[in-house]
Amino acid sequence: MLSGKRLLIVEEEFLIALDIQRMLDGAGTTAMIFVRSVDEAEAHVDRLENMDIAIIGLPMETSSAITLAQALHERGIAVVVSSSDHRHRHGIPALPFAAIIIKPFADEDLTRACLKALGG
Repeated sequence: MLSGKRLLIVEEEFLIALDIQRMLDGAGTTAMIFVRSVDEAEAHVDRLENMDIAIIGLPMETSSAITLAQALHERGIAVVVSSSDHRHRHGIPALPFAAIIIKPFADEDLTRACLKALGG
């Protein structure tokens, strides 16, 4: 399904990031980069060019995460936004290209969101 895809996981909560890794390991992903913040992602921008999908945990302060999602999308990286805010279920106006997934989510839901973000 996601065979050979390279992932960027931007998630403040380390255990959630590990759970995302566990969920997607079985889908055939080949490489993952974990960062805990938007600032950390921007510090590693040179390594992000090769990513296929970015999974961005949307914190309460969303403006910097939205800016990062837009920048990654402009570089051709598919974007999945994970949020615990149920108001985001039907999309985020500033991110019409992003697949949205609401926490907590199941393995199949995350895989499906990644495929949707990739255009599949």
